[in-house]
Amino acid sequence: MVNQSSNMDADSRRISAPDTQQIRRLMAPRGEACLEDLPEYLRRYCARYVFDPRVMLFEVQSRIEDGTALLEGFVANRGLKEGLVTALESLGIPVRADRLFVARTDEERFGVVHAKRSFQRTTSDSDSEHVNELLHNEPVILMGPKAGDSILVQSMDGYLGWVEKDAIARKEKQAWRKLWADIWKVDWERAEPLRRRIVIAAYNMLGVPYVWAGRSSKGLDCSSFIQITYAETGICLPRDADQQCLCGMVSGDTGWREDLAPGDLLFFVGNMGNITHVSLSLGGLDFIHAKGSQAVQEGSLNPRSENYEERLDRMFFLAKRVIC
Repeated sequence: MVNQSSNMDADSRRISAPDTQQIRRLMAPRGEACLEDLPEYLRRYCARYVFDPRVMLFEVQSRIEDGTALLEGFVANRGLKEGLVTALESLGIPVRADRLFVARTDEERFGVVHAKRSFQRTTSDSDSEHVNELLHNEPVILMGPKAGDSILVQSMDGYLGWVEKDAIARKEKQAWRKLWADIWKVDWERAEPLRRRIVIAAYNMLGVPYVWAGRSSKGLDCSSFIQITYAETGICLPRDADQQCLCGMVSGDTGWREDLAPGDLLFFVGNMGNITHVSLSLGGLDFIHAKGSQAVQEGSLNPRSENYEERLDRMFFLAKRVIC
């Protein structure tokens, strides 16, 4: 949280709204854009808007055909795709992105590790570096990309990596949820008092005004609100929303919201696909957050709730559980 966002009820260390002049300065700081520099533009975009490529999908390949940039691959959310197209077009580069897909959110994306031992790798090449070990019967999310005999999966600590397709079996969603709950059992006797204290601390801050960079009862922003509520239990979280998104284990995403618990952190993306907002789950689809230009207040992702926030519903990206 350094640069103040424009037209967003959120915080971030990155630009939130697609300001084409600012994007142009980022992508081509020396002036005129050159189509041959397309790989460098992709690198710059990823470095700016993908808060951590180890946990946020950005598998983009490019080539040039008839003076047009052809983009292929997979990204984590619609904002990253649309933002990348906006960024390149701001440089005057024609773009085709019909083969650039968003990570799947359907019922086919739930999997389980059935190999006795397997490793996530940095690339689909079987000789590439190991980055994370997956254990037998561990649930994973199938992200979509496949290459040869490998598939890209996300583990429950959020890590992305390529594994052999034969090491993973698809699992029906309800059975996958049960497996996930059985493996990561919550110590309710220990966790429930902590969750209750966090929720009480959050309610005690209702009405505190939103102040960019604030960290007190005189005003706070969305990520400091989370930091302060967790501090009530002695848990120290990082300062910014994208940093907080690296904490804990995955407990929900755009196609899996059934298991959200009080105290879970809900993360939202902006127009460029980067993390721009965080809120505190009250369990289910209800939450409390410090809403930009307003105050700490209740919200919901449930369309039937009087606190429903349609815009945040569209922006919801990921939930993380810190207290287990």
